[in-house]
Amino acid sequence: MSLKEKFDRDKPWAKLRKSRQAYEADKPWKRARMSREKFEEMVSVIPDHLIDETKINADAENLLKGVFGEEAFEQAEGEAS
Repeated sequence: MSLKEKFDRDKPWAKLRKSRQAYEADKPWKRARMSREKFEEMVSVIPDHLIDETKINADAENLLKGVFGEEAFEQAEGEAS
């Protein structure tokens, strides 16, 4: 990878819609059980619209859990399957 390509590419924390500090603190590569380099390489090829859609779904899920409670949400999710 050339130096120009390295600096032109979005930073992984920007693609994940996080601050650098939050990204460093969360260490998502450790939760994924892979090296940071491999994780960031994988994040770089994910389309932005897919990251946006996933974030919207996760936010909606967390909101529903907050409003109706974890148990009610899991029960409804089980019935939908």
